[in-house]
Amino acid sequence: MLFPLAIAILGQQAAAPFDPAAMMTAPSVVEVSRLRVTPKIDGKIEAEEWDSFTTTAATQTYFEWEPAQLHFAATVANGQDLVVSLDLKHDGWLVGKDNIELRVSLTDGKPSAVARLLDATNVTGPTWRDLPELDLALKVAATSDAGTTTYEVSVTDPGTDLIAASENQKIGVRMDSVPTEVPALPAVMPRSLAVVALVNSRAAALPLGLKWNTEFGDIPIVPGESGRVRLTFKGKNDLKITRLEMRSEGFGRDATNLFALPFPSFDTKGRAYIDYSTRIAPDSLLGYRILRGTLTTADGVPSVLQTSYRIAPIVDVDVVHTAIPVSSTDRGYKLPFYITANSRSRVSGTVTIKMPEGFRVLNDSTKTFSIFGVRGKTRQIFEIYIPAGKSGTYAADFTLTVKDQILKQSVLFTIR
Repeated sequence: MLFPLAIAILGQQAAAPFDPAAMMTAPSVVEVSRLRVTPKIDGKIEAEEWDSFTTTAATQTYFEWEPAQLHFAATVANGQDLVVSLDLKHDGWLVGKDNIELRVSLTDGKPSAVARLLDATNVTGPTWRDLPELDLALKVAATSDAGTTTYEVSVTDPGTDLIAASENQKIGVRMDSVPTEVPALPAVMPRSLAVVALVNSRAAALPLGLKWNTEFGDIPIVPGESGRVRLTFKGKNDLKITRLEMRSEGFGRDATNLFALPFPSFDTKGRAYIDYSTRIAPDSLLGYRILRGTLTTADGVPSVLQTSYRIAPIVDVDVVHTAIPVSSTDRGYKLPFYITANSRSRVSGTVTIKMPEGFRVLNDSTKTFSIFGVRGKTRQIFEIYIPAGKSGTYAADFTLTVKDQILKQSVLFTIR
């Protein structure tokens, strides 16, 4: 009974045609397996930067992910907003308390994004709840030309496991182009989402009987150093695979090796291995990149393999996220974190933390560390002062000095 009323209200206020009933049809996606990739949020769609999601006559959308982050982009007609709908447990819109809407707009040339949580646990009906913890977790950019607007938006988990994106997770996603004049969509309005899988690897048109996986793909490679990704195949020599070409896509293409070689014979256990070994250019853009392999068989039919690897800073900072409760009194709170080395050589340096206004560090705000071996790590603790009644999401700024490099990283934490 409520849905037709919602359509009527929206129809009266929208200056451009918009049919909410269309949101009841699940989007037809290009590929349900979504790759782990890091885009550059600057409002520009560059070659091989984005993984295509849907294509219509009026709108092109894109979606990819990385751990605890989701990334979206779209090219729409001018005067249109981008509405992203997420069902993080893929159990249906209007079910539970895991549905998020992001609405991205462009006003006077300035992009903005608003996040809302759909709470459908109330038996009297679903309601929208604000998500102020995502204010710092949203990054948005947009550009316009004579006819279209391009949006790019990224959302990072604010330290609450709200955006717990990880390998093999399935979520519901849809993206819609909505006229800017159309008001906020009502909570009672149904939506149908496409269920997609977050993956590190995928393939298309593989020869029947060939299986593959990757090794070392989760070992990061630092700019200026070398690393490898191993492709492992299982099959038989009668598949007549003749050649494999390998290169990085997108921002990694000009920073890494490109080569092709004859496909090796399968051993007695039906296995074959090929390493993609590469040096990473010192000025490479950091983030997850895609290794693209093209297999050719004797009949000339190509197959495409894609797998993700990471170009990483020399060290990472990871805060141990725990629920920080609101307190009616001033207090000290121990904030544990890990520094993880990504380099193949010993890493030594200092780390300094800068807290947001109202907070401060109670112990020494600068610590030293020394780590040996890739993925080696050290645990450190800063004790911070939290004022009485403080709540919300905040950014702690870490500055790491390693050799001649100064690295800066912001980490979100939430008090609630």
